[in-house]
Amino acid sequence: MNENIMNSSKTTSTILNKSVFFAIAINMLISTGVLYCQSYIQVNGRVVDSLTHKPLPYTTIRIVGTTQGIITNEKGYFQILIPDSLRNKDLNFSFMGYNSYRKSISSLKNKTNLISLSQSKFKIREVIIRQNTPEMIIKKAIRRIKDNYPDKPYASNGYYREVLKENNNYIQYLEAYLNTYNFAYLDTTQTQVKVVEAHTRDDLQSIHFMQKEVKSRYKRIEKRAKRKGEKVEDLDEATLKILFGGPHRILGTDPIRYRFQALDSNQMKKFIYTFEKDEIMDGRELYNIAFKSKRKIDYMKFSGTIYIDKESFAIVKMAMNGEFIMPFYAKPFLQAAGLSIEISNLKIDHQYTSQNDKWYLYKSMLTGDSYFAKQRIAKENEYSHFEIEHAFVSTEAKFENVKPIPKKDQLIHKSFSELLKEYNPDFWSTHNKIAIESIK
Repeated sequence: MNENIMNSSKTTSTILNKSVFFAIAINMLISTGVLYCQSYIQVNGRVVDSLTHKPLPYTTIRIVGTTQGIITNEKGYFQILIPDSLRNKDLNFSFMGYNSYRKSISSLKNKTNLISLSQSKFKIREVIIRQNTPEMIIKKAIRRIKDNYPDKPYASNGYYREVLKENNNYIQYLEAYLNTYNFAYLDTTQTQVKVVEAHTRDDLQSIHFMQKEVKSRYKRIEKRAKRKGEKVEDLDEATLKILFGGPHRILGTDPIRYRFQALDSNQMKKFIYTFEKDEIMDGRELYNIAFKSKRKIDYMKFSGTIYIDKESFAIVKMAMNGEFIMPFYAKPFLQAAGLSIEISNLKIDHQYTSQNDKWYLYKSMLTGDSYFAKQRIAKENEYSHFEIEHAFVSTEAKFENVKPIPKKDQLIHKSFSELLKEYNPDFWSTHNKIAIESIK
């Protein structure tokens, strides 16, 4: 077995473990309507539950008959750019557990778009559930990976974002548009990435929590390195590199390609699996299998849900929660230092879409939140709330006549910082992204 596969089951837990001190809570709002921009139609709106009128976050929006699309933001708002040549197509809105909604693009023009999705209702096939265990269903899905996912390289264009906030102040904000070259799903070779466009904000700040102590320690490290003739990376850049790791980090969490332990036939004994109420998405009936780890894995306890198409046995979605377990040996040191850490809402979500009966990853998103406190003697205590989002959404895929990305253009041979540019409204007026409140 490829060594990458053997080690990849630790990838997700390692990423979450490195991110446990941070969290996500970005409130994104945009206006509704339709604008014409160059040769594109921009459709804006919001997706909500038809009964409760609550927003449906990260709803999938696709131009029917193509691989083009985007997702709504966490408040249900969306904006999608549609080439003028596709103006006669339909948009399809889909959300797990809801009936899909299809609407012609022409009918969405020049009006406020409020898309209401209704919850699906269908009978669970109890006979099938009695005949099969969750483990049997998952193992069958694993065996069908070679049939259900690309067996040759394919290309994908997509939107990428890194966000880190401390007490509502931006520490990191990176927004980019990427080209990727993805190998066949049974090939664990690292995805090739090219940065087409990337920018940040002009109001970024340094991490404030325990800033004096951290800077003091960093200066000592710098002095030792200087005596040895070595260079030390900028503190903020080093912190963000460890936290995010760039597009390869989030793409490397694909639980099917890199076989997360809950999807590894040889590791499944580490988890408990149970059937939950079946779901429906895009008209497909799905097995809904909950899982949780029996013990901690790299200081994390995992739980989540695996959604498997009943007809093809393709895994179409996997949502995980991670609970960080503080190492017992670290607790005395934290208490002695007057530190307390509360970590919650660590989530990583992967969703797949199909083209010509082949499923491919179109959304990877890691989110979480954490609270830090520092007790001080004769001084005011210090508190910080960290929020994180790390996301990639495929906005278009190509399966024929694809070519590898030249080495000189691959991100692995460049740093993100040298590729950052000023925000380019002309570029982003023709490329899809997750809706946001504002850009600087």
